[in-house]
Amino acid sequence: MFGLTRIQRTANLLTAIALLTLIAGCGADGDASAQEHFKKAGEYQQKGDLRAAVIELKNALQIKPEHADARALLGQTYVRLGDGASAEKELSRAEELGKHGPEVGTALVRALLLQGEYDKALKRLDQLPPDADPVAVMVLRGQAQFGLRQVDAAESSFTKALEKSADNVEARLGLARVAVVGKQLDKAVQQVDLAIKADPKRINGWLLKGEVELSRAKYDESHAAFAKALELNANSPAARLGIARALIGNRKSDEAMTHLDAVAKTSPNNPLVNYLKAVAAQQSGDLAAAQLSLREVLRVAPNHPESLLLSGSIHYMQKDFAQAEDALSRYVATNPEHVPSRKLLAAVSLGLRQPQKAISSLESVIAQAENDPQFLALLGSAYMSNREFAKATEYLDKAAKLSPDTAAIRTQLAISHLAAGSSDKAISELQTAVDMDPKFTRADVLLALTHIQKRDFDKALEAATTLAEKQPENPLPKNLMGAAYEGKGDIAKARANYAKALEIQPDYATAALNLARLDLRENKTAEAKKRYESVLEKRPNNVQALVALAKLASDAKRNDESIQLLTRARDNNPRAVEPRLILANYYMRRGEGARALDLTDEAAKIAPNNPTVLMLKGRAQMAAGERESALATFEGLAKRYPDSPNAHYQLALAQGQNSDADGARKSLDKTLELAPNHLAAKLALGSLLLRTGQPESAMTLAKRIEKEHDNSTAGPVLQGDIHMASKRPREATAAYVKAFDRAPNGPLLVKLYSARLQNGDASGAEALINKWLTDKPDDTGVRRVLASAHHQGGRTEPAILEYERIIQKQPTNVIALNN
Repeated sequence: MFGLTRIQRTANLLTAIALLTLIAGCGADGDASAQEHFKKAGEYQQKGDLRAAVIELKNALQIKPEHADARALLGQTYVRLGDGASAEKELSRAEELGKHGPEVGTALVRALLLQGEYDKALKRLDQLPPDADPVAVMVLRGQAQFGLRQVDAAESSFTKALEKSADNVEARLGLARVAVVGKQLDKAVQQVDLAIKADPKRINGWLLKGEVELSRAKYDESHAAFAKALELNANSPAARLGIARALIGNRKSDEAMTHLDAVAKTSPNNPLVNYLKAVAAQQSGDLAAAQLSLREVLRVAPNHPESLLLSGSIHYMQKDFAQAEDALSRYVATNPEHVPSRKLLAAVSLGLRQPQKAISSLESVIAQAENDPQFLALLGSAYMSNREFAKATEYLDKAAKLSPDTAAIRTQLAISHLAAGSSDKAISELQTAVDMDPKFTRADVLLALTHIQKRDFDKALEAATTLAEKQPENPLPKNLMGAAYEGKGDIAKARANYAKALEIQPDYATAALNLARLDLRENKTAEAKKRYESVLEKRPNNVQALVALAKLASDAKRNDESIQLLTRARDNNPRAVEPRLILANYYMRRGEGARALDLTDEAAKIAPNNPTVLMLKGRAQMAAGERESALATFEGLAKRYPDSPNAHYQLALAQGQNSDADGARKSLDKTLELAPNHLAAKLALGSLLLRTGQPESAMTLAKRIEKEHDNSTAGPVLQGDIHMASKRPREATAAYVKAFDRAPNGPLLVKLYSARLQNGDASGAEALINKWLTDKPDDTGVRRVLASAHHQGGRTEPAILEYERIIQKQPTNVIALNN
């Protein structure tokens, strides 16, 4: 920004001097009309009306295109107007027409500088004639070197210029810019003040002073400097923009907008104008207007860094994390070492539930931020979300030591202790946070909740009561008190506090849901239903109420209503996991694995690291026949949660389906190492031993299961299965009878029926089924076995009768319809 303002005004004196020379030498070169326009241009130049001078010079050139002096003067005028491209064109043409000399040469250098063509400017300086002003050459060389970021060389050039001409304003301003780059702002102010003292009417001196004071966050002084520049040139956009920036710095966004609107009238597509309008709008709280202005910037300058950063920040505030990630990722790509943007991008990744991305973003700049407590706290939170609790606690503890009086960091450290299972440490940190900052009530809430989790209800009640005193108009403390009383078994006081929470805030759904839960505990289903419906009257898409009503409908066998409610909860709550999991389980029970998988995929996008979600997703993949995908899901789950018995158990099932008997055995052994009483894993191991030709080992395990789980049918059933596989139906019958006597059920009855058939007791087997169906006529699974037996035995009429009975209960039963 410094470069444009500086170069636009540097040619004033030289142009005025050159003007007299040009006017004097042009009389014989063109006709009277062209010469008249040329003279008028000179008059306008002296008055400072550069636009009028341009018009007159164009008129002259229209009459006489080869008018070299007019070309030269037009080029110099364009330099003063800041139009480097037009200036270069006219000055180059003037040279082609034979107009040479130091004035044209230096003006051409200035035109190149205006366009950022610093290398070309340096080459051109070397081609200037020997009579060119050496001080001007040194200054221009310094400006080109500065543009190329050759700061030391630029400083040397400006210093040499001042040695020859102590009052050279441009050299002073050059040294000021060098000082700014070196973050020597006090030195920059000294140099600017000397330049202004030497020429108080030089606008670029005041503009630079305004910039330097902005860098020092001295907004009043900056405003005054830019206002002086505007006084010198009422049409200076740089001055108006500077005033707007100073006003924004003083949080006077409305006043800033007035100046920005004035500049926008003549430069509606100026990226800086629209960017500053966005900053002012964001400062005043109008985020929508801010985004509109930023879109205008990014439309013409898609990679404008400051706009990308601000856009990402606003999207984050609006919880539009996907858009925030896009903008911030583009910013970080070009500014990888910028710590604040890295922190913001990490926060966005956490919002997207992608903690690994947050960790990667922060770890890349940790060397620059190792003493930043906010940075370390954020990194600790990312590790906690990634379930790396040791690292989370390490970084949060460092943050707390760097900022021991920050309650928020203490609270986050407490959360990491909770996640790691250290509730006593968590309580200690939370109590410290509560004592440290009475206004930071999040610590009070977590303290009460932690005591409830530890079942220390008296201390929970104490913490909740303290919070209620701090925030008497907040329903949350009363709800916490209700939970504490409920834990103590005082249901009457629990109800009273939940009711008080609703009295404070009638649409406080949590308290209403708690009261409904108590109603259900007391078998007051109708009252609970009314409470859920009242929640939906105020919040039509409340997930908890919809799910609770769906469960009530399911319990009442109104499955269609239940599915409708769950679908409504899913469709209107894009971040809700629970309705998706319940629906997935429902379709799994119905054998619709593909539909279940669609739902678990949705849930996994919402909560990619949730073990319950991943567990169900893997099961759905197996049900849908995607065995390899299921195996990958369970391998990832077991790796992520190595201490989870169920993760290893599900992995074993997937390995079994993928014909990996050795892998399944290892996973089942790991399951039983972590959970020696995991009955399902023992049964799976017994079945695996049987399938792999180890019936003796399987039987040993089955007998051990019967001994260790003497109230379960699992041991005898497994023994029966082993006997059947070994063609010992008599022993299998005895084992199944033992299990059936403990817990009679349809699937076990079918096993017993098959054993008796193979043992030659067909009449006994059929009598067993007939008696079962007399007592349980709706058991279509068992009835299908009986119908099949009749059919295979050639008893067509009894078979048809049984299939018809099945169809009456299940009109779409394919097996019955086909028979």
